[in-house]
Amino acid sequence: MKIWKILAVLTSQISAEENGDDFKGMKEYFIGYGVKRKEHRKAIEAWAKSKENNQLVEIAFNSITSTISSSKEKLSNSNLDDFSAKDFDRSKLGKERNSISSIFENIALLGDLARRVPKQIDSLWEKFEKKEEIVWATQKTKESSLYRFDTEMVENAARNETSSMIAFPVYVLAQELQLFGAREEGYINLYREIRDLPENETQAEFSERHAEMKREKKLDEIERRKEKRKKNGLKPPIVQRKTEL
Repeated sequence: MKIWKILAVLTSQISAEENGDDFKGMKEYFIGYGVKRKEHRKAIEAWAKSKENNQLVEIAFNSITSTISSSKEKLSNSNLDDFSAKDFDRSKLGKERNSISSIFENIALLGDLARRVPKQIDSLWEKFEKKEEIVWATQKTKESSLYRFDTEMVENAARNETSSMIAFPVYVLAQELQLFGAREEGYINLYREIRDLPENETQAEFSERHAEMKREKKLDEIERRKEKRKKNGLKPPIVQRKTEL
């Protein structure tokens, strides 16, 4: 993929209309945001499969974090670095509102990236010096009306890969980078386990397939032990089974 295409995806902004006090105004923004998210997902999948994978991921990571840093600085200059959800929903500001929107968009994009190429992001994150800015931006995104809209409109949004537009990538980002503490027990990013995934496979489908692979691996191990015992002249252990009458 050409570098200019990467930058075009990363620097594009959502043009959001002014919203009212409820979700009615947010719906139009959410639709536009959803369209942009689909473009981002396709771009990330292309970067992950590219032969220039390492270079593209590093460019993407640097661009995302730089954009978040720049947006934070602009908000700070306007005394909005501690903005609330209402500052975005009711704001009649121009560039400040775009800066807030940019934070939401880029945090979600970073979450997608952390999920799809976790080992590369691990390496980049370890060297990254402004971790507190990403923690701040992630927390602000979780406090947003966009996030609340997602969690109220989408069932189990934080675990819903196919339907969630913001809660799922935020959840994954927090887990992958351990932004708010250690990873939850039972959390697994299967992109860490298997590199080559069937195209369009969901996390749930991948989890099911991974569980089946673990079962098959366990059965293979049992068979290998049986063969080893046979070679050593040992009888296989007797398995007690209950028979119900």
